[in-house]
Amino acid sequence: MHRCFQIPEIADNIVYYVNAGFINVALVSRSFYEPAMNAVWRKLDGIEPLVRLLPESLLEENDGDLLVAKGIPSADDWSRFRHHASRVRELRLSWLDEEDESYCHIDFSVYRFLRDHSPFEFLFPNLQELSCYDSILEVLDLFIGPSVKSLTVGGEEDISPGIFSIIVKHGQQLCELRLLDYIDLDDEDAIEAASRALSSLNGLTTLKWNCSVPEDALLHLARLPTLTNLTCALSDTTSWDLLANHEHAFSSLHKLVLLVSPRQLQHATSFLSSISPRLLVQLEICIGLGCAFDRPASLDIGAFTTLLASISRIHTLISLELKTSPSSPAIPGTALSPLFDLSNLRRFHTDGFPFTFVPADIHAMSKGWRKVQKLRFSSSLNGSSTLSLNDLLPFAANCPDLTLFAMRVSGSPSTPTQMSCNPQSSLKLLDIGGDVAEHTEGCSAFLSRVFPHVRLESWSCRTPAEHAAVKQINEALEARRPGQ
Repeated sequence: MHRCFQIPEIADNIVYYVNAGFINVALVSRSFYEPAMNAVWRKLDGIEPLVRLLPESLLEENDGDLLVAKGIPSADDWSRFRHHASRVRELRLSWLDEEDESYCHIDFSVYRFLRDHSPFEFLFPNLQELSCYDSILEVLDLFIGPSVKSLTVGGEEDISPGIFSIIVKHGQQLCELRLLDYIDLDDEDAIEAASRALSSLNGLTTLKWNCSVPEDALLHLARLPTLTNLTCALSDTTSWDLLANHEHAFSSLHKLVLLVSPRQLQHATSFLSSISPRLLVQLEICIGLGCAFDRPASLDIGAFTTLLASISRIHTLISLELKTSPSSPAIPGTALSPLFDLSNLRRFHTDGFPFTFVPADIHAMSKGWRKVQKLRFSSSLNGSSTLSLNDLLPFAANCPDLTLFAMRVSGSPSTPTQMSCNPQSSLKLLDIGGDVAEHTEGCSAFLSRVFPHVRLESWSCRTPAEHAAVKQINEALEARRPGQ
Protein backbone atom coordinates (compact mmCIF):
# COMPACT_ATOMS: atom_id res chain seq x y z
CA MET A 1 0.00 0.00 0.00
CA HIS A 2 1.44 3.36 -1.02
CA ARG A 3 2.36 5.67 1.84
CA CYS A 4 0.05 8.39 0.52
CA PHE A 5 -2.92 6.33 1.69
CA GLN A 6 -1.69 6.69 5.24
CA ILE A 7 -2.65 10.36 5.08
CA PRO A 8 -6.11 10.48 6.75
CA GLU A 9 -7.45 13.21 4.47
CA ILE A 10 -6.72 11.16 1.34
CA ALA A 11 -8.35 8.04 2.76
CA ASP A 12 -11.38 10.06 3.88
CA ASN A 13 -11.84 11.55 0.42
CA ILE A 14 -11.55 8.19 -1.31
CA VAL A 15 -14.20 6.70 0.97
CA TYR A 16 -16.41 9.75 0.45
CA TYR A 17 -16.40 9.34 -3.33
CA VAL A 18 -16.79 5.56 -3.23
CA ASN A 19 -20.17 6.09 -1.53
CA ALA A 20 -20.99 2.35 -1.44
CA GLY A 21 -19.56 -0.98 -0.34
CA PHE A 22 -17.96 0.51 2.75
CA ILE A 23 -17.48 -2.85 4.44
CA ASN A 24 -15.32 -4.04 1.55
CA VAL A 25 -13.37 -0.78 1.64
CA ALA A 26 -12.76 -1.24 5.36
CA LEU A 27 -11.08 -4.58 4.63
CA VAL A 28 -8.59 -3.09 2.17
CA SER A 29 -6.11 -1.91 4.79
CA ARG A 30 -5.83 -0.33 8.21
CA SER A 31 -5.65 3.09 6.58
CA PHE A 32 -9.14 2.66 5.16
CA TYR A 33 -10.73 0.88 8.12
CA GLU A 34 -11.63 3.90 10.25
CA PRO A 35 -12.88 6.13 7.39
CA ALA A 36 -14.95 3.27 5.97
CA MET A 37 -16.47 2.32 9.32
CA ASN A 38 -17.28 5.97 9.95
CA ALA A 39 -19.19 5.93 6.67
CA VAL A 40 -21.02 2.71 7.61
CA TRP A 41 -22.32 4.19 10.84
CA ARG A 42 -22.68 7.80 9.76
CA LYS A 43 -26.43 7.60 9.11
CA LEU A 44 -28.81 5.30 10.97
CA ASP A 45 -32.53 4.66 10.56
CA GLY A 46 -33.20 3.59 14.12
CA ILE A 47 -31.00 2.39 16.95
CA GLU A 48 -31.50 -1.35 16.45
CA PRO A 49 -28.04 -1.95 14.88
CA LEU A 50 -26.37 -0.33 17.87
CA VAL A 51 -28.56 -2.05 20.45
CA ARG A 52 -27.57 -5.40 18.97
CA LEU A 53 -23.97 -4.61 19.86
CA LEU A 54 -24.88 -5.11 23.50
CA PRO A 55 -24.26 -8.62 24.87
CA GLU A 56 -26.86 -11.17 23.76
CA SER A 57 -27.63 -11.94 27.38
CA LEU A 58 -29.22 -8.49 27.67
CA LEU A 59 -31.53 -8.90 24.67
CA GLU A 60 -34.36 -11.16 23.60
CA GLU A 61 -37.23 -11.27 21.12
CA ASN A 62 -40.73 -11.12 22.57
CA ASP A 63 -43.86 -12.71 21.11
CA GLY A 64 -44.32 -9.82 18.70
CA ASP A 65 -40.79 -10.19 17.31
CA LEU A 66 -39.83 -6.97 19.03
CA LEU A 67 -36.41 -6.62 20.57
CA VAL A 68 -36.60 -6.11 24.33
CA ALA A 69 -33.88 -5.56 26.90
CA LYS A 70 -33.43 -7.30 30.23
CA GLY A 71 -30.95 -7.38 33.06
CA ILE A 72 -28.45 -4.76 34.13
CA PRO A 73 -25.40 -4.14 31.92
CA SER A 74 -21.92 -3.68 33.29
CA ALA A 75 -19.61 -0.85 32.27
CA ASP A 76 -17.74 -3.20 29.90
CA ASP A 77 -20.99 -4.14 28.14
CA TRP A 78 -21.17 -0.63 26.69
CA SER A 79 -17.76 -0.56 25.01
CA ARG A 80 -18.78 -1.69 21.50
CA PHE A 81 -21.99 0.33 21.64
CA ARG A 82 -20.15 3.51 22.59
CA HIS A 83 -17.33 2.95 20.12
CA HIS A 84 -19.66 2.88 17.13
CA ALA A 85 -22.22 5.34 18.53
CA SER A 86 -19.50 7.97 18.39
CA ARG A 87 -19.42 7.53 14.59
CA VAL A 88 -23.12 8.38 14.10
CA ARG A 89 -23.83 11.81 12.64
CA GLU A 90 -27.43 11.41 11.41
CA LEU A 91 -30.12 9.49 13.28
CA ARG A 92 -33.76 8.88 12.47
CA LEU A 93 -35.77 7.44 15.33
CA SER A 94 -38.90 5.76 14.00
CA TRP A 95 -41.77 4.56 16.11
CA LEU A 96 -43.86 1.47 15.52
CA ASP A 97 -45.53 2.03 12.17
CA GLU A 98 -45.80 -1.08 10.02
CA GLU A 99 -46.62 1.01 6.94
CA ASP A 100 -43.37 2.91 7.34
CA GLU A 101 -40.46 1.50 5.36
CA SER A 102 -38.26 2.06 8.38
CA TYR A 103 -40.47 -0.05 10.67
CA CYS A 104 -38.44 -0.53 13.80
CA HIS A 105 -38.36 -3.91 15.58
CA ILE A 106 -37.63 -2.44 18.99
CA ASP A 107 -39.95 -2.33 21.94
CA PHE A 108 -40.15 1.02 23.68
CA SER A 109 -38.80 -0.63 26.80
CA VAL A 110 -35.40 -0.61 25.07
CA TYR A 111 -35.41 3.17 25.09
CA ARG A 112 -36.20 3.14 28.79
CA PHE A 113 -33.46 0.56 29.31
CA LEU A 114 -30.95 2.89 27.66
CA ARG A 115 -32.18 5.82 29.71
CA ASP A 116 -32.01 3.95 33.01
CA HIS A 117 -28.71 2.11 32.55
CA SER A 118 -26.57 4.09 30.12
CA PRO A 119 -23.48 5.53 31.85
CA PHE A 120 -23.41 8.37 29.31
CA GLU A 121 -25.26 11.66 29.48
CA PHE A 122 -25.79 11.52 25.70
CA LEU A 123 -25.77 8.28 23.73
CA PHE A 124 -24.36 9.85 20.56
CA PRO A 125 -21.57 12.29 21.43
CA ASN A 126 -21.04 13.46 17.83
CA LEU A 127 -24.62 13.38 16.53
CA GLN A 128 -25.43 16.34 14.26
CA GLU A 129 -28.89 15.62 12.79
CA LEU A 130 -31.79 14.02 14.66
CA SER A 131 -35.25 13.15 13.29
CA CYS A 132 -37.87 11.62 15.56
CA TYR A 133 -41.50 11.46 16.63
CA ASP A 134 -42.53 13.17 19.81
CA SER A 135 -43.78 9.79 21.07
CA ILE A 136 -40.24 9.23 22.39
CA LEU A 137 -40.37 12.51 24.29
CA GLU A 138 -39.65 10.91 27.66
CA VAL A 139 -36.23 9.68 26.49
CA LEU A 140 -35.37 12.45 24.04
CA ASP A 141 -32.86 13.92 26.49
CA LEU A 142 -30.58 10.99 25.66
CA PHE A 143 -30.22 12.06 22.05
CA ILE A 144 -30.09 15.87 21.97
CA GLY A 145 -26.52 16.60 22.95
CA PRO A 146 -24.43 19.72 22.39
CA SER A 147 -23.31 18.48 18.97
CA VAL A 148 -26.86 18.29 17.53
CA LYS A 149 -27.39 21.13 15.05
CA SER A 150 -30.51 19.91 13.24
CA LEU A 151 -33.72 18.63 14.86
CA THR A 152 -36.83 17.37 13.07
CA VAL A 153 -39.85 16.38 15.16
CA GLY A 154 -43.14 14.92 13.98
CA GLY A 155 -46.22 13.90 15.93
CA GLU A 156 -49.12 11.54 15.47
CA GLU A 157 -51.47 14.46 16.15
CA ASP A 158 -50.46 17.75 17.77
CA ILE A 159 -46.87 18.16 18.87
CA SER A 160 -46.47 17.75 22.60
CA PRO A 161 -45.58 21.02 24.38
CA GLY A 162 -42.92 19.01 26.21
CA ILE A 163 -40.70 19.19 23.14
CA PHE A 164 -40.32 22.92 23.69
CA SER A 165 -39.03 22.39 27.23
CA ILE A 166 -36.38 20.05 25.85
CA ILE A 167 -35.40 22.61 23.21
CA VAL A 168 -34.96 25.25 25.91
CA LYS A 169 -32.92 22.82 28.01
CA HIS A 170 -30.73 21.14 25.39
CA GLY A 171 -31.30 22.90 22.07
CA GLN A 172 -29.57 26.25 22.38
CA GLN A 173 -27.03 25.20 19.75
CA LEU A 174 -29.65 24.23 17.13
CA CYS A 175 -29.25 25.72 13.67
CA GLU A 176 -32.12 23.88 11.98
CA LEU A 177 -35.51 23.13 13.53
CA ARG A 178 -38.36 21.40 11.71
CA LEU A 179 -41.65 20.80 13.53
CA LEU A 180 -43.82 18.78 11.17
CA ASP A 181 -47.11 18.99 13.06
CA TYR A 182 -49.16 21.56 14.90
CA ILE A 183 -49.77 22.70 18.44
CA ASP A 184 -53.20 23.30 19.87
CA LEU A 185 -53.76 26.98 19.09
CA ASP A 186 -56.31 27.16 21.91
CA ASP A 187 -53.75 25.98 24.47
CA GLU A 188 -52.18 29.15 25.86
CA ASP A 189 -49.56 27.19 27.80
CA ALA A 190 -48.46 25.40 24.62
CA ILE A 191 -48.23 28.68 22.71
CA GLU A 192 -46.20 30.26 25.51
CA ALA A 193 -43.87 27.23 25.61
CA ALA A 194 -43.39 27.40 21.83
CA SER A 195 -42.67 31.12 21.99
CA ARG A 196 -40.12 30.63 24.78
CA ALA A 197 -38.37 27.83 22.89
CA LEU A 198 -38.15 29.67 19.57
CA SER A 199 -37.00 32.85 21.28
CA SER A 200 -34.14 30.93 22.92
CA LEU A 201 -32.58 29.96 19.58
CA ASN A 202 -30.08 32.65 18.65
CA GLY A 203 -28.18 30.81 15.93
CA LEU A 204 -31.12 29.44 13.97
CA THR A 205 -30.67 29.27 10.20
CA THR A 206 -33.71 27.16 9.25
CA LEU A 207 -37.17 26.96 10.78
CA LYS A 208 -39.94 24.87 9.26
CA TRP A 209 -43.23 24.75 11.10
CA ASN A 210 -46.67 24.25 9.56
CA CYS A 211 -48.21 26.36 12.29
CA SER A 212 -48.48 30.04 13.13
CA VAL A 213 -45.50 31.41 15.01
CA PRO A 214 -46.40 33.31 18.21
CA GLU A 215 -45.88 37.05 17.92
CA ASP A 216 -43.01 37.30 20.43
CA ALA A 217 -41.16 34.49 18.68
CA LEU A 218 -41.81 36.02 15.26
CA LEU A 219 -40.27 39.30 16.39
CA HIS A 220 -37.25 37.40 17.71
CA LEU A 221 -36.86 35.55 14.41
CA ALA A 222 -37.16 38.83 12.50
CA ARG A 223 -34.05 40.11 14.25
CA LEU A 224 -31.92 36.99 13.73
CA PRO A 225 -29.06 37.70 11.31
CA THR A 226 -28.56 33.95 10.82
CA LEU A 227 -32.07 32.97 9.69
CA THR A 228 -32.02 32.16 5.96
CA ASN A 229 -34.84 29.62 5.55
CA LEU A 230 -38.32 30.06 7.04
CA THR A 231 -41.52 28.05 6.62
CA CYS A 232 -44.49 29.03 8.78
CA ALA A 233 -48.14 29.95 8.89
CA LEU A 234 -49.36 33.40 9.85
CA SER A 235 -51.29 34.25 12.98
CA ASP A 236 -54.49 36.29 12.90
CA THR A 237 -53.40 38.15 16.03
CA THR A 238 -49.97 39.39 14.95
CA SER A 239 -49.50 43.16 14.94
CA TRP A 240 -47.76 43.86 11.64
CA ASP A 241 -46.88 47.39 12.78
CA LEU A 242 -44.51 45.88 15.34
CA LEU A 243 -42.77 43.95 12.59
CA ALA A 244 -42.61 46.97 10.31
CA ASN A 245 -40.85 48.93 13.05
CA HIS A 246 -37.82 46.65 12.71
CA GLU A 247 -35.70 48.25 10.03
CA HIS A 248 -34.07 45.00 8.92
CA ALA A 249 -36.82 42.46 9.67
CA PHE A 250 -35.94 39.10 8.10
CA SER A 251 -33.24 40.78 6.05
CA SER A 252 -31.16 37.58 5.89
CA LEU A 253 -33.87 35.32 4.46
CA HIS A 254 -33.00 33.42 1.29
CA LYS A 255 -36.08 31.19 1.21
CA LEU A 256 -39.57 31.88 2.57
CA VAL A 257 -42.60 29.56 2.54
CA LEU A 258 -45.86 31.06 3.81
CA LEU A 259 -48.85 28.88 4.65
CA VAL A 260 -52.07 30.90 4.71
CA SER A 261 -55.78 30.30 4.45
CA PRO A 262 -57.76 32.12 1.73
CA ARG A 263 -59.12 34.53 4.34
CA GLN A 264 -55.56 35.45 5.34
CA LEU A 265 -54.39 36.91 2.05
CA GLN A 266 -54.38 40.37 3.59
CA HIS A 267 -52.17 39.06 6.42
CA ALA A 268 -49.72 37.67 3.87
CA THR A 269 -49.69 41.02 2.08
CA SER A 270 -49.06 42.84 5.37
CA PHE A 271 -46.28 40.43 6.27
CA LEU A 272 -44.48 40.82 2.94
CA SER A 273 -44.90 44.59 3.11
CA SER A 274 -43.46 44.72 6.64
CA ILE A 275 -40.23 42.82 6.08
CA SER A 276 -36.96 43.76 4.40
CA PRO A 277 -36.03 40.70 2.34
CA ARG A 278 -32.86 42.05 0.78
CA LEU A 279 -31.50 38.57 0.04
CA LEU A 280 -34.72 36.64 -0.64
CA VAL A 281 -34.39 34.53 -3.79
CA GLN A 282 -37.03 31.82 -3.27
CA LEU A 283 -40.64 32.45 -2.25
CA GLU A 284 -43.46 29.93 -1.98
CA ILE A 285 -47.00 30.79 -0.92
CA CYS A 286 -49.45 27.99 -0.18
CA ILE A 287 -53.04 29.15 0.15
CA GLY A 288 -55.24 26.69 2.02
CA LEU A 289 -52.64 23.92 1.85
CA GLY A 290 -50.44 22.39 4.53
CA CYS A 291 -51.60 24.53 7.42
CA ALA A 292 -53.98 24.18 10.34
CA PHE A 293 -56.77 26.31 8.90
CA ASP A 294 -60.18 25.73 7.45
CA ARG A 295 -60.15 26.01 3.68
CA PRO A 296 -63.00 28.03 2.16
CA ALA A 297 -63.86 27.06 -1.38
CA SER A 298 -63.42 30.49 -2.92
CA LEU A 299 -60.50 32.83 -3.34
CA ASP A 300 -60.83 36.62 -3.19
CA ILE A 301 -59.33 37.66 -6.53
CA GLY A 302 -58.90 41.27 -5.41
CA ALA A 303 -56.97 40.26 -2.28
CA PHE A 304 -54.94 37.82 -4.34
CA THR A 305 -53.99 40.53 -6.85
CA THR A 306 -52.95 42.81 -3.98
CA LEU A 307 -50.77 40.01 -2.63
CA LEU A 308 -49.07 39.65 -6.00
CA ALA A 309 -48.39 43.39 -6.02
CA SER A 310 -46.62 43.07 -2.66
CA ILE A 311 -44.52 40.23 -4.08
CA SER A 312 -43.52 42.36 -7.06
CA ARG A 313 -41.42 44.63 -4.82
CA ILE A 314 -39.05 41.75 -3.98
CA HIS A 315 -36.76 42.24 -6.95
CA THR A 316 -34.21 39.69 -5.72
CA LEU A 317 -36.58 36.77 -6.38
CA ILE A 318 -35.28 34.00 -8.60
CA SER A 319 -37.91 31.35 -7.82
CA LEU A 320 -41.61 31.88 -7.12
CA GLU A 321 -44.27 29.23 -6.44
CA LEU A 322 -47.97 29.83 -5.84
CA LYS A 323 -50.13 26.91 -4.71
CA THR A 324 -53.76 26.52 -3.71
CA SER A 325 -56.61 24.03 -3.74
CA PRO A 326 -58.13 23.26 -7.17
CA SER A 327 -61.48 24.76 -6.13
CA SER A 328 -60.34 28.32 -6.81
CA PRO A 329 -62.31 30.33 -9.39
CA ALA A 330 -60.89 31.20 -12.80
CA ILE A 331 -58.30 33.96 -12.63
CA PRO A 332 -57.50 36.22 -15.59
CA GLY A 333 -53.88 36.15 -16.67
CA THR A 334 -53.68 39.92 -16.20
CA ALA A 335 -53.66 39.30 -12.43
CA LEU A 336 -50.03 38.23 -12.82
CA SER A 337 -48.98 41.47 -14.52
CA PRO A 338 -47.42 43.01 -11.35
CA LEU A 339 -45.03 40.06 -11.24
CA PHE A 340 -43.64 40.82 -14.67
CA ASP A 341 -41.45 43.46 -12.98
CA LEU A 342 -39.43 40.62 -11.42
CA SER A 343 -36.75 40.76 -14.08
CA ASN A 344 -34.44 38.30 -12.28
CA LEU A 345 -37.02 35.51 -12.08
CA ARG A 346 -35.72 32.14 -13.29
CA ARG A 347 -38.50 29.82 -12.14
CA PHE A 348 -42.26 30.34 -11.82
CA HIS A 349 -44.67 27.57 -10.87
CA THR A 350 -48.36 27.72 -10.05
CA ASP A 351 -50.46 24.81 -8.88
CA GLY A 352 -54.21 24.91 -8.34
CA PHE A 353 -54.73 28.38 -9.85
CA PRO A 354 -56.85 28.12 -13.04
CA PHE A 355 -55.37 31.08 -14.88
CA THR A 356 -56.93 31.96 -18.22
CA PHE A 357 -54.48 33.58 -20.61
CA VAL A 358 -54.82 35.55 -23.81
CA PRO A 359 -51.99 36.27 -26.28
CA ALA A 360 -51.33 39.70 -24.76
CA ASP A 361 -50.59 38.05 -21.40
CA ILE A 362 -48.01 35.76 -22.99
CA HIS A 363 -46.35 38.65 -24.78
CA ALA A 364 -46.10 40.70 -21.56
CA MET A 365 -44.83 37.67 -19.65
CA SER A 366 -42.07 36.96 -22.14
CA LYS A 367 -41.03 40.62 -22.12
CA GLY A 368 -40.85 40.84 -18.33
CA TRP A 369 -39.28 37.45 -17.61
CA ARG A 370 -36.48 37.41 -20.17
CA LYS A 371 -34.21 35.38 -17.87
CA VAL A 372 -36.81 32.75 -17.00
CA GLN A 373 -35.77 29.11 -17.31
CA LYS A 374 -38.78 27.15 -16.05
CA LEU A 375 -42.46 28.08 -16.33
CA ARG A 376 -45.24 25.79 -15.22
CA PHE A 377 -48.94 26.56 -14.86
CA SER A 378 -50.25 23.23 -13.61
CA SER A 379 -53.97 23.92 -13.32
CA SER A 380 -53.97 25.84 -16.58
CA LEU A 381 -53.20 22.51 -18.23
CA ASN A 382 -56.57 21.14 -17.21
CA GLY A 383 -58.87 23.98 -18.20
CA SER A 384 -59.88 25.62 -21.43
CA SER A 385 -57.53 27.89 -23.32
CA THR A 386 -57.77 30.50 -26.03
CA LEU A 387 -54.06 30.15 -26.78
CA SER A 388 -52.55 28.36 -29.74
CA LEU A 389 -49.03 27.20 -30.37
CA ASN A 390 -48.46 30.40 -32.32
CA ASP A 391 -48.83 32.34 -29.08
CA LEU A 392 -45.67 30.71 -27.76
CA LEU A 393 -43.54 32.53 -30.33
CA PRO A 394 -42.76 35.44 -27.94
CA PHE A 395 -40.99 32.97 -25.65
CA ALA A 396 -38.83 31.81 -28.53
CA ALA A 397 -37.91 35.41 -29.30
CA ASN A 398 -37.53 36.86 -25.79
CA CYS A 399 -36.57 34.01 -23.43
CA PRO A 400 -33.41 32.32 -24.71
CA ASP A 401 -32.82 30.43 -21.44
CA LEU A 402 -36.28 28.85 -21.19
CA THR A 403 -35.88 25.06 -20.85
CA LEU A 404 -39.27 23.97 -19.44
CA PHE A 405 -42.72 25.29 -20.24
CA ALA A 406 -46.09 23.87 -19.21
CA MET A 407 -49.39 25.54 -20.10
CA ARG A 408 -52.47 24.36 -21.93
CA VAL A 409 -52.44 25.35 -25.59
CA SER A 410 -55.11 24.50 -28.14
CA GLY A 411 -55.74 25.08 -31.83
CA SER A 412 -53.80 24.23 -34.94
CA PRO A 413 -50.46 26.02 -35.33
CA SER A 414 -49.22 27.89 -38.35
CA THR A 415 -47.66 26.01 -41.20
CA PRO A 416 -43.85 25.81 -41.35
CA THR A 417 -43.64 28.22 -44.28
CA GLN A 418 -44.99 31.00 -42.08
CA MET A 419 -42.27 30.59 -39.46
CA SER A 420 -38.54 31.03 -39.22
CA CYS A 421 -36.29 28.49 -37.56
CA ASN A 422 -34.90 29.43 -34.14
CA PRO A 423 -31.91 27.15 -33.51
CA GLN A 424 -30.89 29.24 -30.47
CA SER A 425 -33.97 28.25 -28.47
CA SER A 426 -33.00 26.16 -25.43
CA LEU A 427 -36.49 24.80 -24.67
CA LYS A 428 -36.13 21.11 -23.81
CA LEU A 429 -39.42 20.10 -22.15
CA LEU A 430 -42.88 21.26 -23.18
CA ASP A 431 -46.32 20.26 -21.91
CA ILE A 432 -49.24 21.88 -23.72
CA GLY A 433 -52.17 19.76 -22.59
CA GLY A 434 -54.16 17.04 -24.27
CA ASP A 435 -55.24 18.76 -27.49
CA VAL A 436 -52.12 17.60 -29.30
CA ALA A 437 -53.97 14.44 -30.31
CA GLU A 438 -55.95 16.51 -32.83
CA HIS A 439 -52.97 18.27 -34.39
CA THR A 440 -50.04 15.85 -34.37
CA GLU A 441 -48.64 16.79 -37.79
CA GLY A 442 -49.03 20.54 -37.31
CA CYS A 443 -47.55 20.40 -33.80
CA SER A 444 -44.48 18.46 -34.86
CA ALA A 445 -43.86 20.78 -37.83
CA PHE A 446 -44.25 23.89 -35.68
CA LEU A 447 -42.11 22.69 -32.80
CA SER A 448 -39.29 21.44 -35.00
CA ARG A 449 -38.98 24.92 -36.52
CA VAL A 450 -39.50 27.13 -33.45
CA PHE A 451 -38.08 24.93 -30.68
CA PRO A 452 -35.71 22.54 -32.47
CA HIS A 453 -34.43 20.84 -29.28
CA VAL A 454 -37.77 20.33 -27.55
CA ARG A 455 -39.34 17.13 -26.30
CA LEU A 456 -43.06 17.01 -25.62
CA GLU A 457 -44.06 15.79 -22.17
CA SER A 458 -47.26 13.97 -21.24
CA TRP A 459 -47.71 15.15 -17.65
CA SER A 460 -51.22 16.43 -18.33
CA CYS A 461 -52.38 13.74 -20.76
CA ARG A 462 -55.40 11.85 -19.48
CA THR A 463 -56.27 9.35 -22.22
CA PRO A 464 -54.34 6.67 -24.12
CA ALA A 465 -54.94 8.64 -27.33
CA GLU A 466 -53.26 11.72 -25.88
CA HIS A 467 -50.26 9.72 -24.68
CA ALA A 468 -49.99 8.06 -28.10
CA ALA A 469 -50.12 11.47 -29.81
CA VAL A 470 -47.30 12.80 -27.63
CA LYS A 471 -45.20 9.75 -28.47
CA GLN A 472 -45.92 10.20 -32.18
CA ILE A 473 -44.96 13.89 -32.09
CA ASN A 474 -41.71 13.15 -30.27
CA GLU A 475 -40.79 10.55 -32.86
CA ALA A 476 -41.49 13.08 -35.61
CA LEU A 477 -39.43 15.73 -33.81
CA GLU A 478 -36.51 13.35 -33.46
CA ALA A 479 -36.68 12.53 -37.16
CA ARG A 480 -36.67 16.23 -38.09
CA ARG A 481 -33.65 17.18 -35.97
CA PRO A 482 -30.62 18.42 -37.88
CA GLY A 483 -28.28 15.58 -38.71
CA GLN A 484 -30.97 12.90 -38.47
